[in-house]
Amino acid sequence: VVEDILSVGGGEGTLSFYDLRAAKYLDLESNNGLPYLRTGRGYLKEDAVFRMHFSHQQTNNTVYTHCFDPTRTKLFVGGGPLPFGLCG
Repeated sequence: VVEDILSVGGGEGTLSFYDLRAAKYLDLESNNGLPYLRTGRGYLKEDAVFRMHFSHQQTNNTVYTHCFDPTRTKLFVGGGPLPFGLCG
């Protein structure tokens, strides 16, 4: 929580910002009004587990952690694939 704004990572590679005072998600004008940011594709290790179980379906990255720098002008977001056995 930074100044009454709660940031929340999601399972579809999304990052949302919730205003605790207004009790609603922030509208992000730079993201066509959607209430979340979407992370990039990232890296997915296409090993035997991936080829056997996931090669014919879409696998999205999950936001596992995120933090602002001390000036609160930059945001680090880290994550990876959600399904068990996959590496990213």
